[in-house]
Amino acid sequence: MKRVNLIYNPKSGQVWRNFKPEIVKEYLENKGLIVDISSTSCPNDATRLARLASQNNYDVVIAAGGDGTINEVVQGLAGTKTILAILPVGTTNVLARELNIPLNFEKALEIIPNGEVISIDLGIINNRYFVLMAGIGFDAKLVKEVDSNLKKYTGILAFAATSPYSMFRHKKSKMIINIWDNNGKRKKIKINSYQVLITNAPTYAIGLKVSHTAKYNDGLLDLDIFTSERIFDFAWKLISIAFITKKASTDIRKSYQFKKMTIKTESSNANTS
Repeated sequence: MKRVNLIYNPKSGQVWRNFKPEIVKEYLENKGLIVDISSTSCPNDATRLARLASQNNYDVVIAAGGDGTINEVVQGLAGTKTILAILPVGTTNVLARELNIPLNFEKALEIIPNGEVISIDLGIINNRYFVLMAGIGFDAKLVKEVDSNLKKYTGILAFAATSPYSMFRHKKSKMIINIWDNNGKRKKIKINSYQVLITNAPTYAIGLKVSHTAKYNDGLLDLDIFTSERIFDFAWKLISIAFITKKASTDIRKSYQFKKMTIKTESSNANTS
């Protein structure tokens, strides 16, 4: 009989999303699984709980929360045999969207007992794993500056409200990037940019496509460097991606695929998920 540890973040998502872990426990136990519930109490607690679950030989860890909670759980499970399952109850739920997991947690729950198990690549930056992307520049600045209470009540609109404030205080960063391809060949790139994305999947935020060649199971990561010369051009291109085209065209970015990368930058703004 499979043992399951449900790790949930009671602070994930918006105030009206009423996630009840007891519903998960009752449903899965009726399917013949043994379920224990663990609640996070502070930042990075999900990592500790996931690592403990793996050490205690749980077959499955369910991460119930947003992409931040899932990222924490991944830190504790990477390299182990414990299976990660996802119940999307966060704000944007990008990974769930990428994997076609229903955003209604009750429907997502129905998948877990007999769901398909797949392997996905992981990136690692500064000894921390990421599933989807690592951002250096504007997106990291925005995530840092968005008000958590506003996000709790308005969800994705909090990012839209904070964007103008963050955008026009944002400056280019000087970057020296070295990438190695699948054959070990190195390429050196010197550039000033408002935004660099390292991606493991094409989806960014809610349904936006930035990296057209990124795949979560190809053994490679994608590097996308935004090439705008002026902040107003950069702002317009982001608006176009967000509200018009829903994808980044080749004329606003330079793209590379790589196995390994180093980057030196004067900016301290970085974000991973």
